[in-house]
Amino acid sequence: MFSPMREQAKPSIPQEGEPAKPPAQTIAEAETPRWEQLTAAEKIKLRDKLSNRPAHSLTVYCVNSDCVDLGADLVEAFAQAGWQVTQRNGGGIGIDGLTRIRITACNGLAKELKETIESTTNLKNIEAIEDAKCAGTALIIGIKPF
Repeated sequence: MFSPMREQAKPSIPQEGEPAKPPAQTIAEAETPRWEQLTAAEKIKLRDKLSNRPAHSLTVYCVNSDCVDLGADLVEAFAQAGWQVTQRNGGGIGIDGLTRIRITACNGLAKELKETIESTTNLKNIEAIEDAKCAGTALIIGIKPF
């Protein structure tokens, strides 16, 4: 008999001695790489190295939910080093579609922060952009490249 209701998939029950299977990922989860969080050791190294330089204000932007945890780790390390830090999540003008980490700052600070982060963490290939207008210091975490 035809039923207008869709059949729901029944969970498979493992047989005795068979390991349970983890739930399947959605296509979006399987295809979108997530930024890994910093380790405790990386946060300490970053904090200590940042503590050796003058503190500034910094805004950390995460373009989507795949970088929120990493963003929070960076905010924590910078704040513990005495920086005034805010975190903003979600895309915006000029950051949608970014596929890396970008730092914008002025007076050589972008390059210094790039070198500091790359030397204390597993984050590499950070883009440093000098902002001639000195509109503020921003660390933007884009979509993680494959």
